[in-house]
Amino acid sequence: MNNFKDTFETMRTSEEHMKALDYEKWHKQIPYISFPAGWKVKIDFPRTGAMVRFRVCLVPNLEEDVSIYLDCDEILGMYGGPYWEVYPHRGDTFRCGMNETDRLIEAIAESLVEVTPRNEILKMKLDNMLEKDEH
Repeated sequence: MNNFKDTFETMRTSEEHMKALDYEKWHKQIPYISFPAGWKVKIDFPRTGAMVRFRVCLVPNLEEDVSIYLDCDEILGMYGGPYWEVYPHRGDTFRCGMNETDRLIEAIAESLVEVTPRNEILKMKLDNMLEKDEH
């Protein structure tokens, strides 16, 4: 268990970090994202200047996922404004503006096909077809 001094220092450092990245400003501007059914989304720690970071997969526990981060101040790369980066995407990375959430979802979907083993995708399609036949 942390002692009070360690806890206070962690809180102070966290507050400095929030001010340095202007969390209050960006909190109001970051858009909501509607994820398709079946996607598993894991929130990750923002690091190395990312404002937001998360991972998406179709099949948990395969360790085959897509990494996404939001860079609001072009700390990690150049785009011309706040942008999402998706990795991997067609053997490289994909970037789109912060408010281009439809393009973001499309890129993540393409990347999920890229990283998910083919047999798992076929199994998911078969399960989906069988589920529809039951109704």
